[in-house]
Amino acid sequence: MTCQHCCDADHFFDLKVAEKDLSKYRKKGVKGATKKLIQALSQFNRKGRSLLDIGGGIGAIQWDHLENGGGRTSDVDASWAYLNAAEKYSRSQGWEEHTTFLQGDFVDQESNPGRHDFVTLDKVVCCYPDFEKLLTKSLEHCEQVIALSFPRGGPIAKLLNLTAIAWMRIKGSSFRPYIHPKKEMEMLITSHGFSKLSETSSFPWIIQAYARKN
Repeated sequence: MTCQHCCDADHFFDLKVAEKDLSKYRKKGVKGATKKLIQALSQFNRKGRSLLDIGGGIGAIQWDHLENGGGRTSDVDASWAYLNAAEKYSRSQGWEEHTTFLQGDFVDQESNPGRHDFVTLDKVVCCYPDFEKLLTKSLEHCEQVIALSFPRGGPIAKLLNLTAIAWMRIKGSSFRPYIHPKKEMEMLITSHGFSKLSETSSFPWIIQAYARKN
């Protein structure tokens, strides 16, 4: 990985974190922002269509896509541990032929995942220092619908972000979360020919879905 921040993410989201998240998913399914993002996609016919899940974690959005008739999924993640957990779960469900897993910085990803009907970034924009590069490349890979979740702004969110950074420093991690300006992200997305379909929230997250204009 060429991005130092992505290397830090790989170390921070380690096997222990991935296994814990997968165990929670197996027991309780999805909840919070991830559940609302999935609900935003549920209004679309996914039969035979493809999904690119950027920073997909243990793959919850991918599994919902495949369970609802989706044709294939691609997962690009900086965390080897998350990809390992997602790939193991995929095999346990017999989905090997429908799933692709790529490790690295999506912005600089040498193994280009290609264009997909749906693109998702669940709690991912806040993990990347340059939102413009990340969103621009994501939009270039999206044929139909892009959905994302990100932390809202304001004093409470900033306080939570500072608390998270302090905790990471105590843990000895150089990984850092970011709060990017909502208005600027919206303007970037719409400037690429997308219109907003929905917006909801699950504190402290905002969940949005956009569709490419015909």
